[in-house]
Amino acid sequence: MNRRTVFRKGKQGCCAFSRQPFRILDEPEAALSPAGIIRLIRNMDRLVRKESQFIISTHSPMLMAFPGAEIYQIQKDAIVSLPYDETEHYKMTVRFLRNPQSALEDLLGKAKE
Repeated sequence: MNRRTVFRKGKQGCCAFSRQPFRILDEPEAALSPAGIIRLIRNMDRLVRKESQFIISTHSPMLMAFPGAEIYQIQKDAIVSLPYDETEHYKMTVRFLRNPQSALEDLLGKAKE
């Protein structure tokens, strides 16, 4: 059986893909810095322009923001389509970045001093 690596790390830490038109990625952001995610998005865009398609399991609001992405959330009894800004990952990230101190106080249960 001939196996191909669908997702691998390139020479400069950049993500590279095979030439297959359909790719499934499972949490590709897990081993990437924000700069690595940006390189991944650039490579994905290049491939989408060549008519590639992706199914990506992710927690990354950066990846979910990909232009034209259809976002689905797996719930207990259904798979639901959601707008980007209604995903829990987006909401949590925005809240944290807007006020990290308040988010951490809520998370850690500490009262404001």
